Amino acid sequence: MTRAVPAMAILGLVLSACTAMKPESDDEELARFKTYFRQPVEQASYSGGISGWRQITNDHVAIFTGASDAYVIRLARPCSNLASSTGITSIVLSSPSGTIVRGDPVIVSGDLRCRILEIYPVDYKALEQAQREAR
Repeated sequence: MTRAVPAMAILGLVLSACTAMKPESDDEELARFKTYFRQPVEQASYSGGISGWRQITNDHVAIFTGASDAYVIRLARPCSNLASSTGITSIVLSSPSGTIVRGDPVIVSGDLRCRILEIYPVDYKALEQAQREAR
C-alpha cells in the first residue's frame, strides 16, 4: 500500500500539469490579441514576406510578417465557418504587390475565397513580452 500512495500522488501531479497546459479558447486568444490591436488600417505591407500565420477564430487570422510584425485580419462570410475539424490548412494572399488591402480576397484552405473586412496591426513585441512575463 505504501507504493500506491506515491503513485497516486504522481498521477495527480501529471493530471494537474495537463490541465494547466490546456490551450486557451479561440475567444480568449482573440481577446489577448485585441489588447494589443492598434487602430484598423486600410492596407498593410508584407513586402518582406510572410513568416507565418495562425487561425485565431472562425473569422480572424493572424498574419506574421517579420520577427515582431503581425496583423490580425477579419474575414467576411462564408469564412466564419472555418472551425471545421481541419480549420485553415493554407492561406494565400491574392495581392502580388506585397500589400494586404481591405476588401481583397484571401484564398483559404485551397479554394475558399474570403474577403478581408478589417486589418488590425498588432503590437506583437508587447504581446510577446506580456506572454514571457506571464510564464
